[in-house]
Amino acid sequence: MRNFNPTFSGLLAVILATAVIFAACAGGKDSERVMTINDEIVVTKAQYDEVYNGFIKRLKLDQSENKSQLDHKVVQEQLKQMTLDRLIFNALLEHEAKKHNIRVTDQDVERFKQENLDNIGGYENLKPMLQAESISEKEFHEQLRDELLIKKFIEETAGDRLTVSEAEARNFFEQNPQRFDLPKRIRASHILFKVIEPNIKRELQAKNPKISREALEQEVARISAEKKSKAEALLKEVRKNPEKFAELARQKSEDQASAVFGGDLDWLYQPTTDATFWSAALATPAGQIHPDVVKTPFGYHVIRVEKIQEPHKQTFDEAKDDIIKQLSLQRKQEQLLSWVNEQRAHIRIDFAEAYKPEGLELQNTPLPPESAGIAPTGKSLEKTGG
Repeated sequence: MRNFNPTFSGLLAVILATAVIFAACAGGKDSERVMTINDEIVVTKAQYDEVYNGFIKRLKLDQSENKSQLDHKVVQEQLKQMTLDRLIFNALLEHEAKKHNIRVTDQDVERFKQENLDNIGGYENLKPMLQAESISEKEFHEQLRDELLIKKFIEETAGDRLTVSEAEARNFFEQNPQRFDLPKRIRASHILFKVIEPNIKRELQAKNPKISREALEQEVARISAEKKSKAEALLKEVRKNPEKFAELARQKSEDQASAVFGGDLDWLYQPTTDATFWSAALATPAGQIHPDVVKTPFGYHVIRVEKIQEPHKQTFDEAKDDIIKQLSLQRKQEQLLSWVNEQRAHIRIDFAEAYKPEGLELQNTPLPPESAGIAPTGKSLEKTGG
């Protein structure tokens, strides 16, 4: 697996899933009040709108094929709930951070960014990653600030409880032997020419609601044939010049998540990989490019297999660093969750009438995304997405 800093590596996923926007919660005289927290923290409509619109943007509900979802009351209520939860969490965290004299400077953010840029291939790979998630560099800077504030707050309030000893890691290893039975896995790279037919149809119908079924199918077929032709031409090029695969992936692939890494998909596992892609990769010798363009529900792939690893059991020395990292993340989660539960027990919120929620809870807290388990799992090309 790529050796990312746990916070930094998951950040784009967190941004997409939770749209962390750290709004300063000090209302102005001319601002409409949304709520007052614990009789002293005022949240304004401008702050509410910023977070609400941020969710719409991150969840891509502003795109033509998704806009109709905003007409549903259930979606509106979910967005409202998420926005209020986020604002409450942010306001309380900032308030507590001030009490503990915890602050994050621009220099802290830049230092954190520079420490981790090497893990994503340098600054030149950061921009396309942000573009793929519709995030500006200014927004990203603020996201890093939020992550650092959470990190500092947890470390300040948890102290030595976050430290994981080698003995604790070994105990976890011995108590959970099944987690370290690694299945067969394939390290592969690809160049994707995206053709997701349901998405194409929605986009065409959004542009022309009166388009006939026959015309719709013809246009989808035309687009698909065009993408296939591009994939076939590129396959010929990389078979002649295999050393250019990574460069061409960065330039041509429509899978931005892997393109910035030269098409690298990391280790793939059969249960979480598209069956057609897995079969093609399995039939390709390590270090070789698959001889044909491969069609999956995501589009047309040019595939290169880097390594194939047979099933094996990890030793403690192989697993130790990951165990310590994951147990530390788990303790950070627990520390933050404990604080959230404490706040929930004592919080007082006075909502303006128009913003009263249905069953508000403090949820969607930006916990580290890699905390779900120790055993490695496949990353890109999961059956749920391309």
